[in-house]
Amino acid sequence: MSSVAAAAGKMHIAMQRLLARYPFHANVVAAGIVVAEPVKTMAVTVRDGVLTFLYSPAFVEATELEVLVGALLHEVGHVLADHLLANAADYPDRRARTIAEEVSVNETVGEPLPAGVLRIEQFDLPPDEDTDARYERLAARTEKAPDVPKKRRSGRKGASDTKKRESARGSSEDVETFDDHTVWNEATQTPQETRDVIDRAVLSAADRLTSADKVALPRAVQQRVLDARRRINGGPTSAERIVSGVARIPWERILEPFGARRRDAAATFRRPSRRFSALAGIVPSYIYRASKLRLVGVIDTSGSMQSATLAVISAELQALARLHDVTVVQCDDTIRSVAPYSGPISEIIGRGGTDFRPPLEAEFLSALRVDVVVYFCDGDGPAPVSAPRPPVIWAITSGGLRPASWGDVVWLLASGFPAM
Repeated sequence: MSSVAAAAGKMHIAMQRLLARYPFHANVVAAGIVVAEPVKTMAVTVRDGVLTFLYSPAFVEATELEVLVGALLHEVGHVLADHLLANAADYPDRRARTIAEEVSVNETVGEPLPAGVLRIEQFDLPPDEDTDARYERLAARTEKAPDVPKKRRSGRKGASDTKKRESARGSSEDVETFDDHTVWNEATQTPQETRDVIDRAVLSAADRLTSADKVALPRAVQQRVLDARRRINGGPTSAERIVSGVARIPWERILEPFGARRRDAAATFRRPSRRFSALAGIVPSYIYRASKLRLVGVIDTSGSMQSATLAVISAELQALARLHDVTVVQCDDTIRSVAPYSGPISEIIGRGGTDFRPPLEAEFLSALRVDVVVYFCDGDGPAPVSAPRPPVIWAITSGGLRPASWGDVVWLLASGFPAM
């Protein structure tokens, strides 16, 4: 077997391991092509409109499989962080930029990496910062580095000064990276095409995940998927203006069984009391009517909910508010807003991941003294194992999923009469 064929087989095994442990990242690789090429080790670029992962057969043959998995994660990290789109003119301190790119990607990789990769600890950088923030830190250190005196006495002191200056500013030589960044020049020649290719790869990777894998994605990756969806599909931003549509759910009929549980007494002098008929007009009688329900309308504001659907939800909430007292809760993977209904929903807040559990916690519902919860969602997310004390109606978008075996269901955007 030739070395090229052996390397290709080894890469195939590494990608299978990547798929088993990191399905989203493996799907990003699968959205492009993997090619053997005489690069230093590995690289990634957009070439002729295709996301292209490159590897050196010699590097692959000499590298352990676990390290190859880490190297693939490293390359996908560059893709997700949009490093292929960075305009060199915007980052004049190339050394600082390269360090920022490398340490930001390596921070996210939980697998072994080739020896000598750059880490945030080497540069005294705080964790969980993006590449641009780290670039600013590193570039600022370069600007503040002490100047080397024009005249220096020979000896050990001068050598020490030189080392201090190099430590602060960094060597004038390029930073050594384990992978090849020079191929990014191909991607930067056509920035709009590169942006579109990467966004489509990211969306394709996310759409092929199971619901459980979507929920398990790191928050930064979920946000990256949302950004891609917004650019490709014209989806909503993190705080989107919503225009009401037309309500289609017959809420009065659906909520009637729940309203029968509570009745309010209203005093009247228009008819005599049965017990004190002789005191008509002095002692009131009482009329009992079904009272307004205290409803909580929860809106799933995660990134999977589309603009048109959110507009329909706004209309349904408006219809509910004509019948009952409604508190609107906005939640993606955490509760973002709680407010009494005051008119058509003008702003949606969230657009993160999905978790149906926070608004259904007993303590939260007890504080609102809830009679019925109406949860507007697509059903794609984790729900409590058991039902909360107040009744729950899942108002699910057309094509959505029932998130739990308990609770009643109505379908949004479905033709005909909604089924319970």
